[in-house]
Amino acid sequence: MAPSKQTNESTALAVLSSFGITQPWHTPLLLPTSYDDFTSPLTKLQHVEQGVPCAVHVHAVEAPTRAGRGIPRVSFLVADAADHRWRVTLFGDDPATGADIVPGAELLMLVVGKEWRGDMGLICKELVDLKWLGKVRPQYPGRGPDRERTRSVVRSYLADNIPRATVYVTRHLEPIAQVPQLLAAVGCEGWSLEDVIRQTHQPRSLAYGTHARRAYLELAALGAIHRSQSSHDEQPADPLGLRTLGRRAAGFPGQFTDDQRAAVKGIAQELARPVAMRAVLAADVGTGKSWVAELLAAAAADAGGRTLIMAPTYPLAVQLAEEFQRIFPDIPCVLVADGHDDSQAAAATVVVGTSAVLSRELGEFALVVVDEQQRWSRAQREHYVTTRTHLLEMSATCIPRTQALIRFGKVSVFQMRQTHARKEIHTHLWEGSGAPMFRFIKEAIDAGRPIMVVYPKRESEEDGAKKKRKGKTKVAGQIDDRHSIETAYPRWDAMYPGRVRAMTGEDDNETKRAGIDDLKEGRAQILLTTTVVEVGISVPNLYDIVVVHPDRYGITTLHQLRGRVARNGGVGRCHLWCPEPMSAKTRERLEVVVSTTDGFELAEADLRIRGTGDLGAGSATQSGADETLLFGAPLTIDLIEDVAGIWDHFVTRAGGATAAA
Repeated sequence: MAPSKQTNESTALAVLSSFGITQPWHTPLLLPTSYDDFTSPLTKLQHVEQGVPCAVHVHAVEAPTRAGRGIPRVSFLVADAADHRWRVTLFGDDPATGADIVPGAELLMLVVGKEWRGDMGLICKELVDLKWLGKVRPQYPGRGPDRERTRSVVRSYLADNIPRATVYVTRHLEPIAQVPQLLAAVGCEGWSLEDVIRQTHQPRSLAYGTHARRAYLELAALGAIHRSQSSHDEQPADPLGLRTLGRRAAGFPGQFTDDQRAAVKGIAQELARPVAMRAVLAADVGTGKSWVAELLAAAAADAGGRTLIMAPTYPLAVQLAEEFQRIFPDIPCVLVADGHDDSQAAAATVVVGTSAVLSRELGEFALVVVDEQQRWSRAQREHYVTTRTHLLEMSATCIPRTQALIRFGKVSVFQMRQTHARKEIHTHLWEGSGAPMFRFIKEAIDAGRPIMVVYPKRESEEDGAKKKRKGKTKVAGQIDDRHSIETAYPRWDAMYPGRVRAMTGEDDNETKRAGIDDLKEGRAQILLTTTVVEVGISVPNLYDIVVVHPDRYGITTLHQLRGRVARNGGVGRCHLWCPEPMSAKTRERLEVVVSTTDGFELAEADLRIRGTGDLGAGSATQSGADETLLFGAPLTIDLIEDVAGIWDHFVTRAGGATAAA
């Protein structure tokens, strides 16, 4: 029985879902990443330049033969229009590789010229379907067969859905200016919006495709600016007058830095306004943002307001709750976490909790503080936030979406850079065996210093599978089993018996707490862990950390992990160890982390690398494409900055519709 239309559509949408597409009419808004030009492929092979990819149109002289030794490959002769013959090599261990190539067959190929023993040959990167001859082929996100699958689905949906997509995009752009005016501003005067969208997918030439794609990106950036400006309106709320800040600050065990005092003062001024505060405390690692949160919660309690402090991990929640209870024993504070009695939480003035708070009924809060905002989704961060609730989000490296909103002035931001103790952290990037790194680590252990080693996974089986993969080939991109805590622990324990502990996010809360306490109090010297220690964990005597496979983590996570060392000042070391060769793109990203310990610079770099996400108030897309007018391509801050002049022309100077909105 033939599959139904509904089944086919379901399968097609499953292919596109990884790009955020949920409806067929979203498909025209999935932009190609690049184009392959087959309009004029080379027909004379002497024009092939060594090392330069190009398209060629030739015919096969012979059927491929498979090499008997070495890298799996087939080779065959081709002839060009002048009957010049070149040998082509096509790599692949699939027995069917090259099976369709027969003498006389017409071939369209993407190749790279390579000299071998004085003769030029061709490395075939792809055998291209002849239907693309004379055309420009769009390349969509993905790899290998996924790209062709995506291209096929997009092509099947375009004709029916470009008109609807055009209407949708027009509705989002019209509040800025008339669409013909916007098209002229992005270099498409005389085009229709439908022309632009169609040319991105079915360009009449490479120049048309490239131009249309850039124009649409600029239109999407203008739409993003509009959403950021028009959907973050202030909402009325009861002001919180924090009159006891000075008295409550005196109860802390140390002096506040100038940055902490300035942040508290600025946030207090925002809370005193009769509108709901939406603010970010961008506090670099080790600058004491927990003190700011605790002081605000205490003063809010004196003013009659309840406060919720959300912590992403159990150890951090315990640390915050115990510190608050120790400093302010007169204020009812309840810890909400699995395994704790939180029956009185709904009546408590201050609640500190893990994600367990999301499954409780805790009542209303005047102030919600979200620690380490990058660890929560937007829905989680705003679970207890109403239009009348004040919201303070805290992070050492803000997520790209928040960083972009800060740039547009739609979120109040307070920064803290000063630490209580002078510290210096050296970051090293190692590749391969890591032998020099292990000498550093041995010296630290022999000197009696504790170390923390962060592994990318807990168990020796990928995804925690229970059966061993003995004798099986390692899958590309899979982490070697040696770099799991389960496999690494016996090796470490054999070298340093009794001095090693292990901790992961899957352990119960008591195990997590015991691992940290043993390291703090000297009962252990080496802690093997996953990224459960990423945020807030303070081990005062920790000065050395190793991150295994840092290529698996983002800039924010690496900076947070590095922030676990030298908490009380001094010189710390962070070792980033890639056991396997890195790609140029990965090395570039990790070198950013090596180059600076400034969380603000890293947040800006993360924004530029990952994209802004959707800047609308109701969005849950925190990086990458905006998924409103654009799918599959990041909406970069550079792009937004490039269209700032267009935005200024239509809205600021011209007094457009958005200015009045």
